[in-house]
Amino acid sequence: MKDLIQILSSPYRQEDWISFLKELFAHNSGTGVILQKPQRIELSKSEKVKEAYELGNYETTEGRLIGIYQVNISEDMLLYRNKVGLRQLMKNIYKYNVDGVLVVFVQENKWRLSYISEIIKEVDEKGKIIKEITNEKRFTYLLGEGEKTKTATDRLQLLVGKELSLEDFKNAFAVEALNNDFFDRYKDIYEDFVQHITGVRYEMDKKTKKYIEIKKHEPHPNFDGYKNYKDYPMPHPDSETQPFKNKEYPNLFNGNKKAVRDFVKRMMGRIVFLYFIQKKGWLAVPKGKNWGEGNYDYLCQLYKETPKEDQPYFYEKRLLPLFFECFTDKKSESETNNLRFPYLNGGLFDKTQDQHFDKVNLPYSIFTELFDTFNSYNFTVYEDAPNEHTVAVDPEMLGHIFENLLEDNKDKGAFYTPKEIVHYMCKESLKTFLLSKIVSDNNQSEKAKDVITKIIEHQPLNEEERKYIKEKGNVITTSLENVKICDPAIGSGAFPMGLLQEIYYIKITLQQLGVTTEQTDAQIKKHIIEQNIYGVDIDAGAVDIARLRFWLSLVVDEQLPQPLPNLDFKIMQGNSLLESYHGVDLSNLLQDNNNLMLVENAQKDLFGNYVEPQLRITFTKKDFTESLQQDIKKYFSITDAETKKSLKKQINNKIQEHIDYNLELRRNHLERLKLEITPKYKNTTLTLKQEREKESLEQEIAKLDISRKEIIKLQETDEKPFFLWHIYFADVFKGANNLDNSGFDIVIGNPPYGSDIDKWVPILKKIYPETTKSFTEIYKIFFQKGIELLNKKGILAYITPNTYLLQPRYKDLRKFLLQYDLNIIINLGENVFNNAVVSTAIIILEKKKESSKIKIADLSTNSKFLGSFDKIVFSEIEQTTFNDTDSNIFGMNIRRKAENEYSLGEIMELKDAGINYQRVNVGLSDKGKSDLSKRLLYKGEKETESDKEFWKGEDINAYYIIENTNRFVRNDIKLNENERVILNRKYFKIIPKLIWRQTAQYPICTIDYIGIWFGRSIQAGIIKDSFINRVSYEYLCGLLNSKYLRYLYENNVRETGKVFPQVKLEKLRPLSIIISENQSPIVNLVNEAIKAKRENPKADITNIENQIDILVYKLYNLTYEELKVIDPNIESIISKEEYETKK
Repeated sequence: MKDLIQILSSPYRQEDWISFLKELFAHNSGTGVILQKPQRIELSKSEKVKEAYELGNYETTEGRLIGIYQVNISEDMLLYRNKVGLRQLMKNIYKYNVDGVLVVFVQENKWRLSYISEIIKEVDEKGKIIKEITNEKRFTYLLGEGEKTKTATDRLQLLVGKELSLEDFKNAFAVEALNNDFFDRYKDIYEDFVQHITGVRYEMDKKTKKYIEIKKHEPHPNFDGYKNYKDYPMPHPDSETQPFKNKEYPNLFNGNKKAVRDFVKRMMGRIVFLYFIQKKGWLAVPKGKNWGEGNYDYLCQLYKETPKEDQPYFYEKRLLPLFFECFTDKKSESETNNLRFPYLNGGLFDKTQDQHFDKVNLPYSIFTELFDTFNSYNFTVYEDAPNEHTVAVDPEMLGHIFENLLEDNKDKGAFYTPKEIVHYMCKESLKTFLLSKIVSDNNQSEKAKDVITKIIEHQPLNEEERKYIKEKGNVITTSLENVKICDPAIGSGAFPMGLLQEIYYIKITLQQLGVTTEQTDAQIKKHIIEQNIYGVDIDAGAVDIARLRFWLSLVVDEQLPQPLPNLDFKIMQGNSLLESYHGVDLSNLLQDNNNLMLVENAQKDLFGNYVEPQLRITFTKKDFTESLQQDIKKYFSITDAETKKSLKKQINNKIQEHIDYNLELRRNHLERLKLEITPKYKNTTLTLKQEREKESLEQEIAKLDISRKEIIKLQETDEKPFFLWHIYFADVFKGANNLDNSGFDIVIGNPPYGSDIDKWVPILKKIYPETTKSFTEIYKIFFQKGIELLNKKGILAYITPNTYLLQPRYKDLRKFLLQYDLNIIINLGENVFNNAVVSTAIIILEKKKESSKIKIADLSTNSKFLGSFDKIVFSEIEQTTFNDTDSNIFGMNIRRKAENEYSLGEIMELKDAGINYQRVNVGLSDKGKSDLSKRLLYKGEKETESDKEFWKGEDINAYYIIENTNRFVRNDIKLNENERVILNRKYFKIIPKLIWRQTAQYPICTIDYIGIWFGRSIQAGIIKDSFINRVSYEYLCGLLNSKYLRYLYENNVRETGKVFPQVKLEKLRPLSIIISENQSPIVNLVNEAIKAKRENPKADITNIENQIDILVYKLYNLTYEELKVIDPNIESIISKEEYETKK
């Protein structure tokens, strides 16, 4: 048999693959059967599938069946483009009711080895199938000529000779381990480059578990020049070289660490991009060869063939010409060249940002590490869906890596939005958008919902559904052509990339149905980027990364190299929250009305100044908006370097002139106001008020002059502390004030949180008053900004910390959000983000004012998101219900109040009434220096008749108190100075009363009928006089011990998993209690439970508790679907039919 690596690195040969399969399953005792002769599978005729074979099967150690197949597909079939067809094809191929599939897809010299898992998900204890699922996951290796197959070889070789389980198959195809390994190695190389220049490195502190900056050695002279380099306490590793002695290294970065990090990110990003280009065979194409026949190992060869004398200057002498000459010169594509390189255009190889760094010194040893690392991994240009994973480095993984390297995240470890969440939010927001266009009224038909859902979920359509799509084809097409999407904190571009993919797949479906004309994949994606996608981020590094992701998405689909589009005015740097600078408002520079009447003393102008009476001022130069939009649209597709440079300068000059024009206008207003105050006659004296007004105007003019110079200067830089939404994205806002379509259709993203914005607070409070009333948190402000950016019917989809759902101090944000139509709220809990413990939530809303029912769900199990949206069970709550809740909290369990419904605090007096003892008027350090506890409390035989037995929380269980504790409190001890003991004798005597554990996740209740004494770990409740004849202790005990009320309590107080969880009275008081007219069924069951436990403390009362739970569910009018949320095992207790027919 051939070596496995040779088999996987060559074009597919059936006999070679079968010989390996026989070896794989030869030495284990499973029932693996590899057929001597592959059996052809009869399939319906298809242009895309040539033939399919069953190669065998294997039964795992758990008795689960793996089917083994081969599918030969046509040369022009794009697997990622035919998800629905592929899924349907595989269902037709499965000959058995298999639990997993090992399948080879063969296409010319390339082949894919896929493992499809989770076809059947649930089995009982005996292995019998309980439930099938269709949301299978596909894990794939790319094999054949030109592919790196080391990972596939190593992992498959590990399976040979083993007793194989399903988990073994899954681990062999696990993509997570590869992702983590590549991420770690990539970041180490990045840190090596940065450390070489700056002398510092971010490392995790072992005590705090946080990343901190550690000085490793003195910086390189490129960083800040030659500063006493002979006397370095920690010399730079290269300090003994000749250039150090001769001071030949220039100071390039002027001590700016961020400039170093951004430079290294761009350099490594370009190298990674070229690895993807190299994968397509577009680098160093020999004369006479076609695109696609280039050198698949060109970059590594370029590095290896560098002469020794040039190695210290590898960046300058090898990478610089490649980056900034080969890919930016159209002559590089000429067929007369010995080696051809694609002209790529685009800002990725624009030298503007790096023009001063040509002479940077970067060690050849780090480049060795870089190329060794990159060459050990396979690269794929495909961005997979959540249920599809290519075991290779893909653009999405690079997005995760780069996002980790952003300025805000450089000290946090990996930190990005998981793929499952991105796809869910993209699909739901797009679904909501399309439905609003297809069905104009609020009563959207179920048919429309079903069909749009199927298209977005890539599910096959029946004939009737296809017909419906064709009928609505014009509306869907027009809507997709015109949808405007923005991420105002774009990061690595995950959300806009997700929507690009979703729109692309819908357009492919429309093409396949004949609704739209045929276009290439690259044409579709390029059009979506140009017409639909916008993004802004304050970090220029994030902007570079996001653009890279979009360029890669185009490269994947091009058959021949094409110049990349210019994304300078699509994905832009700026502070999304500020469209002003030092008080100068820049947000309304494109007012449609060319003239504005200024009224005396009653108005300020567009910049906040008092205006001169009866003065007409032109704010917008004629045709500025239209001219600017035309230039920006033209710029997107320009490929000639000089024309591009000239047009970009023209656009920036227009904007700069326009800003300066408006600032000059403001200054003239101020000067006129000052002139009005100035006396007309020499001898006239100004009043004190006039003096102050004049002085104030002079100060404002001086400040304006400074701001004006700074703004003009800032326009020439790549990083600005504001963003001109209404100028750069004028095609979205159209200069209109009240038109429904002025603004974005979808604003989506993961806005920042917890950022230090103290210096911006005064101005942010003025601009965003509705979300800064209680305190200023940046993600709250992004909610207001996002909604302001939407058109009148736009959709907002955010993932943010979930603190705004319940915390009282977020009331201002909740009140603001309740003005709009909240569609979906999902509490995800903790651990959604790697290395970030923050609890998160998804919200999707429409800007329209009509409110309806909110679909609300809690996917946090023990406060942790499990990573799947497969089994979301929503509760539907009338949005107006939140108007009646305390501080408008967004509880997961809020319902409209029923008749005879009260809070527990209204019905009972709740109290921490246990024995309390302490020392007073002493410092914290002296609190524990006392023997008071020993003198007051003891355990053992009762000493005197006056001593009282007492109980602790651990002595209480549901419906039961242990009889004897042998713990006693001395009733008459002598107290020292500063000692205090509180014995609630009168309260202890009250009977009956409810008591429960204080140290617990939720109340564990029973009834005290004898008047026990208890310590601080027990709390109690007494029915108020006004309710004493309306409700019994037994009834309340049953309700509080029920699963439903425990669920309500736990959702408001997250104590699960804490070492010492505490029941909080302030969270108990709001608990909803319905006083039934017929309490006897619950009372009788509670009495039965108490009696059973009294007679035998170990008695199993599960059946009684289940009966009480069901009565409580019915009392609160819960649906069976809601019961599944509260108790995942409800189906084993009562069926849906039994529950719904039970009275």
